[in-house]
Amino acid sequence: MIFRQQNLDWKTDIEGSQNLQEWFSIIEDYRILSIKNEMTDFKFTKVSFPNSKYRYMRVLIDSKKKPDLITTKISWNEIINGNVRDYNIQSTKIEEKKKDKRTIINVDLTSVGPVSKVSIFVKDTFDYCRPVTIKYLQTHKTDQGWKYNYNILTAGTLNSMEKSEFIFTGTMLQKLQIIVDNGDKYSFAN
Repeated sequence: MIFRQQNLDWKTDIEGSQNLQEWFSIIEDYRILSIKNEMTDFKFTKVSFPNSKYRYMRVLIDSKKKPDLITTKISWNEIINGNVRDYNIQSTKIEEKKKDKRTIINVDLTSVGPVSKVSIFVKDTFDYCRPVTIKYLQTHKTDQGWKYNYNILTAGTLNSMEKSEFIFTGTMLQKLQIIVDNGDKYSFAN
């Protein structure tokens, strides 16, 4: 859902019906959120719900202000599970760059392998929203010897609203670098 409002923090319900007379709850109290300020531009307005075969659906939004909906889209995505392999971590080094307001996490895996997803587990229980960039170490052999540089795999937002899973094209790697932009303070809209 896309709203004209740039800062929102609402609860939403989705209901389904076959005849527009009887409505049945599909999902209740699903939180949607959007924050736009000088330090962040974050939207979490995608509502995921179980497969439903209702002919009609409606969205109810609990808000003190009238929501100004620009557009909405409903789609059905089917995920076909493949073979997943978890890689063991050999070492993790966390470095706080207070001056730059960043946390840099260097992760070394025990072996080289194709990686297409990184999950980040955060211990904090309060709401948070932080830009994150995930890179991998790439090596090149040149006439002057080996060259090392980090290339971007993906970027996104680490937040308390959804799973911290970042999916990207499978890449052979052994060393990852995760950069979290801590900023000063990120506030959630009311």
